[in-house]
Amino acid sequence: MSMRIEGDVSSVSSLRNDEGSEEDLLSSKEAYRLFDEQARAILGMSGEDLARRWGAGEYRDLDDSALHSEIIGLMMLRPCGRTKRA
Repeated sequence: MSMRIEGDVSSVSSLRNDEGSEEDLLSSKEAYRLFDEQARAILGMSGEDLARRWGAGEYRDLDDSALHSEIIGLMMLRPCGRTKRA
């Protein structure tokens, strides 16, 4: 199962990488908002709740299921660090 990113991410800025191609970047605030929106859309909980439950080990023993894939995908969207919204 693959994840879809839903919502507006039109306010990203762009940089050129070492190869000269353009890459879109999100600010810390935009990245947290995207993570939170996707957690709400996919799991029906806030990004903060998902991160808290993840940190508490609640998803450690999930079997290899569609839900497990979605949670892993969401946690990959989580901005670096353990802070709340910037």
